[in-house]
Amino acid sequence: MVKHIFLFFLIIFSYSNTVSAEKEKPVLTNGWYQWSPYQYSVENEGLKTLTGLDVALVRKLTEKTGREVKYSPVSWKEHQDQLRDGTRDFAAGATYTDARAKFVYFSEPYRFEENSMFTDWDNVGTLEFNNISEFLQQIRENNFKLAVIDGYIYADPGLNDFIKDPVNADLITKTGDDHESMKLLMKGEVSGFLADKTVGANMIWKTKMGQEITEVPLNIKVPIHLMFSKKAVPFSVVEEFNKAIKSYVGSNEYNTIVTEYLAPVMFLKTVDSPWFRIVETIGTIAFALSGVMIAFQQRATLLAAFLFSFLPSFGGGIVRDVLFGITPVYILRAPIYFLIVAGIVVGSYLISHYAGNKVSKFFDALIPAKLKKRKENFYLVLTDSMGLAAFTVSGVFVTLVAKVEPFWLWAPFFALLTSVAGGIIRDILARRDKIVAFSGAPYGEWAIIWGFAFSMYLYFNAINISQEIVAQGIIVTILGVFFSRVIVYLLNINNLTFKDIHKK
Repeated sequence: MVKHIFLFFLIIFSYSNTVSAEKEKPVLTNGWYQWSPYQYSVENEGLKTLTGLDVALVRKLTEKTGREVKYSPVSWKEHQDQLRDGTRDFAAGATYTDARAKFVYFSEPYRFEENSMFTDWDNVGTLEFNNISEFLQQIRENNFKLAVIDGYIYADPGLNDFIKDPVNADLITKTGDDHESMKLLMKGEVSGFLADKTVGANMIWKTKMGQEITEVPLNIKVPIHLMFSKKAVPFSVVEEFNKAIKSYVGSNEYNTIVTEYLAPVMFLKTVDSPWFRIVETIGTIAFALSGVMIAFQQRATLLAAFLFSFLPSFGGGIVRDVLFGITPVYILRAPIYFLIVAGIVVGSYLISHYAGNKVSKFFDALIPAKLKKRKENFYLVLTDSMGLAAFTVSGVFVTLVAKVEPFWLWAPFFALLTSVAGGIIRDILARRDKIVAFSGAPYGEWAIIWGFAFSMYLYFNAINISQEIVAQGIIVTILGVFFSRVIVYLLNINNLTFKDIHKK
């Protein structure tokens, strides 16, 4: 009898300890390896901090279950081995497979991942395909050597089968991470490497290899889960995470975090592209020309002309960078734009002395008679509008990279500051009758309106953000600002003004 009572209490005690362990496990162990922008370390004043999209989301989700997460560095392959033997609790950024499901529980998906191939520009022409089957066939036919991460599951089953097939072993090089894969490509030891498209874009930008390496979209996407060790974590904990994921994904906080980490990567890659550099250069030239025109009107000195051109081209950006604490300011990191402005001023000075009348008559003849009567010079409106459009995008871009929150609020403000501040200082120094930004047709207002529209566009596309989405937003914003400014000028629409309440 005593023996049975003892066994009864032993069972009750064991059960209560199990339930307690399930509820109390306050700290869950996770691992990470360098995989920007999903997980990476940053150093600030000698202190290293782990950050990234997956890190931020996992911490929020873990917090919602009343727990904490503890990270330590580990390779992806070793991480999976530790989940199998129960020495680590869970992992983020995982693709579902039946093989993994034997030793881990998969959570509900908390984001999606799209894979691409990255290769030399010279290799792009050798691959023309419409689906993964054709892609793999051409890889085999062209003896195209691929670097892949050891233990990584890509978004297409056929692609994973190709990698595992011993017949293709001569084409596959397994690496520890994407950085190793990229190094092999740069050394010419492989023809390309497979990676998450955001990770690849981030590496290309950081290594400034955009002129040598490009992305080849594979158009394959897969849901991403958390993986929990069956030996270390009870399923009740997984259910708690699933509940947290369902309530959190799509929320304002979730979208803000996704925008914060993914949008800058795509923005930076777009900004590093040749076509955007052309747009940025056009904006700089346009603002420089607007300063030269004012110098012509005022018969200013060469030094004054230089200041009138320099201020709108760089003044707003300098003010913005100083406020953000970005050092050195952009103009000091890109002296080519300074040289462009200087060349425009000197060239305009020489033209004014040797062919001024001919050039003036030529451009005057192109202006419609109705517009010649207007106080505001038509060409000054065009150049200011071009500069305004390009620098509106730059203001949104820097707000995004600086991670100023809330993004949707500050992006329009810094779009205005970047595009208008230099012009205001120019007009004050030039002692113009009216400051362009504060008089006549709406001017800086377009930077605010389109800067806000662009920031909201990025916010609502955060989950599916891509270089194409960012590029489309940039183009629409630039065209929107430019044509809004020009149209209100042509229609002679005045700005909203206060009424003098003292007048009778």
